[in-house]
Formats: sequence, C-alpha cells, structure tokens
Amino acid sequence: MKAVYDGGAVAITVTPPGAIELDGLRLVLPLAGPVDMVIPFSALPATLADLPPGSFTPASHDGVAWSNLKGNGSQGVLTAPGPIRFLFVGNGDRGVCVEAPASDQWPLDAAQPTAELVRDGAGQSELHLWLANRPATLEPKRPFAFTLRFLPDAAGAGRRRAGLAAWQTAPNAAQTSANLLKTPPADAFLRVEGTAGGDALSSDKTLADSCPIELFRYLAGCPAGVPAQLRTNASALVRPGMSPAADRMAVGRALLHDMGVDAGGIAHHVLLLRAVAALERFGVLRDPARAEFLPYWRSADVVRYGQPAETAGAFAADSEDPVGRVYVSAYIRPADGATRGERQALFIVVNESDKPLRELFYVHKPARVFGGPNRARALSQVARWDFSSIPADSDWNRPRLENSAVRASRGQDAGRPESQAELHDFEDDGFVAQAGAKDGFEVYGPLFLPARGYRILYGSGIPTPRK
Repeated sequence: MKAVYDGGAVAITVTPPGAIELDGLRLVLPLAGPVDMVIPFSALPATLADLPPGSFTPASHDGVAWSNLKGNGSQGVLTAPGPIRFLFVGNGDRGVCVEAPASDQWPLDAAQPTAELVRDGAGQSELHLWLANRPATLEPKRPFAFTLRFLPDAAGAGRRRAGLAAWQTAPNAAQTSANLLKTPPADAFLRVEGTAGGDALSSDKTLADSCPIELFRYLAGCPAGVPAQLRTNASALVRPGMSPAADRMAVGRALLHDMGVDAGGIAHHVLLLRAVAALERFGVLRDPARAEFLPYWRSADVVRYGQPAETAGAFAADSEDPVGRVYVSAYIRPADGATRGERQALFIVVNESDKPLRELFYVHKPARVFGGPNRARALSQVARWDFSSIPADSDWNRPRLENSAVRASRGQDAGRPESQAELHDFEDDGFVAQAGAKDGFEVYGPLFLPARGYRILYGSGIPTPRK
C-alpha cells in the first residue's frame, strides 16, 4: 500500500503483490469526535426538496448506524447501492471525504454493503469501506486507488471566522458545488448560491424547503473551516411588502452557520440591516477574534428551545417533533467591563418549520454563556426607546411605559424585583421575560417563534446600564 499526504488529503494506492484470491477486502477508518452527518453524493436526487429532514443524519444506536444499502435505517432514504464514488462522513466541525472515482471497476456486489458507519458501545465510530465485498482474484495490474480528504485541511483550519467579513460583498467569491473538496484561495470566500444551497423554490417554498440543513452545513463550508457567503434568490421571487419568509430563512440560515449574506439576493433589506446591526451591536463584526461561535449542532446541552417530543413508541403524542426544526446557535464574548469572567451571549433561534411556535427557552448552563447568572434587565432595554416625540403628559410617556414594562416582565408574579433578568430582543428592542431560575438553570418565555422566522436575543453576566 502506498499513501501520499499533501497537507489535507491522503492518496492511497493498494496494489496486490501478485495474484491473490480473497473473500473480501475492507478498510476500517476510526473517526475522532461525534459523527452526525453522512452524505452519499451519488445518491442525491435532482430535487433536494424531496428529501425529508434528517436524511443525512445517521442513527444514534450502536452497531450499523448508516449503510449505503439502507440509509440511516429509519427513513430508508438516500440509499446508494454499489460503488461509493464520493462520500462525506463527520460533523459540522470536521470530517473525512472519500473520493473513489474508479470504484466501479472494483469487485463489488451491489447487493452487499460497500460502506457502513458503525458505532460501538463506548461512543466511538468507524467508517467501513469495502474495496472488495465478494470473492475475487486480485492482480497487480488492477490496483485500488482512492483518496481520503480530511476537513479542515491545513490551509482551511482557523479561517472560518474570516467569514464575518463576508457580510460585505466578496468580489472574489468562489462558487461552491456538491463536490466541494479544496480550500479556496486565501482572498476568496465560498459563495453558496443556486441549486447548491442558495435558492428558494418560491416565495412560500423557502431555503428551508429546498436544501436540507445538514447538506447546507456541508455546502456552507463548515467542516472545511472556510469563510462563506450566501447569495439567495429571494429578491427574484418576492418584492418588499410580500411575505418575508424567503428572506428570513436565508438570513436565519446564515446566522445559524456563522456566514455572511450578499444583500443582492435579499428583497426586504431592512431584515438584513437589523441582523447586521445586531451583530455589530454585540461586537462580533468589530472584534471577531474575541467572539466564540457555538453552532446549533453543539449547543443542545447549553441552550434549548422547547422540550423534544416523544416521536416513537406506543405512547407517542405526535408523529413529528413540533420543535424538531428549531435550531439555536450563539455568539459568546467577554462582557464589556467584565472583572470576574462575566460574558455576554447573542442567541440565534431559528424556526424552519411552517408552523408558529410558543415554547419555553432553556439556558442549561448560564455560566457557560454569561459567566454566571444572566443580569440583563428589561428597564435597560426600555431606556433605549426614543420618547423624544411623545408629549410628557401622554399615556405613552417614559415613566408610564417603564412601569408597564416592569409589570409585563413580572407577569402574574407581582413580587418579582425590577432587577429580574430578561433576554433583550436585538431586532425590535423588546425583551423576553425570565420564567424562573434555580440551581444554575434559567428558563425564559414562553418565546414566540413565527413560522419560517427567527429571534435574535441577548443576555449578559453584567447588568446592562440604563441610558
């Protein structure tokens, strides 16, 4: 066997030393870290909208969690019998691509597995690749050649945060495609557009319908660790004043994946303006090096929207998890004026379903995102409101609205102090009341999420000052 490493990929050639009869030949590749994505590109349909959510998610049980013959086992989708020419296995942070363009010449029986993801009882995963899955005579003149490309590669590692600059137009953007393998030049961004993750189908069938989020995660360059910019086609489908769903799903997808948006594809520019203003106000754009990005595929033990529904078993209440298409990413950075490790967090809560939701928002680890309990207050948010054009004797003057805001944040609990923590809404300058806090566990809401919509919420370990 000969292996050549170029800094990101290993080109492997297996040459039999002579005529050898074998029952089969298999490569077993141990995988580091969690594996929640398997993308067999040869099995992708022409219309990605036909794929149900979770099509690229392997099963979580031990044993065979994904097979090219049975998919993830539960939905029976994306089966890819026969040779595996191109396959990605990994997660949103890293993974491995298998490239075997000549595998159709290998001794493979399409009725037998050629690729499997296998989990053991200790949380480890292995990728099993068959070079031969039937009895065959191997000869030196017919070697096996394939490439393992590890993401991120040496050039791509650490470049992802530069994608924040892609909120500005990137003239040198390189267009991504379904066989994204190599890191683009240092002065370029991946541009996610067209049928490769950028286009909505119509004003109603948004990006959430046209491209499954797991595939989008790959196309957006997340495992490759490279900066990216989304150019959607919403401006060709809707005009200002029509439903903003196509725009909000594009901006929401970008926020979830720490990537920029090309304003040319957005119809309702005010939505994009508010999103960029929220990032700037939080400090992500002016000082990206100090901001940590916690993506939705790693945030479940830190923050969560709603309680996951039981979708299997005799007593299942629903056939579909109502919050199964809600995703939460977060930006975390040191709080301004911090003296004891206090932090501030900007939560991106996106609802990709076609139903509005009203559920509680859980912060499981306030110390992780705030450096302690959240101390953002409703009155500090009210202090940002502009009362300059309202007469002092109006029912809508500052003192009366401040008192009203305190009562609203307390809800039915009139004994709650004015210093009770809230989450600030960075889009409309409102706030989300805290429902309770106990033993380092904080609950907010209920938080309303519009269908095909998102919320941008802020909390801080330091009391936000009243202006």
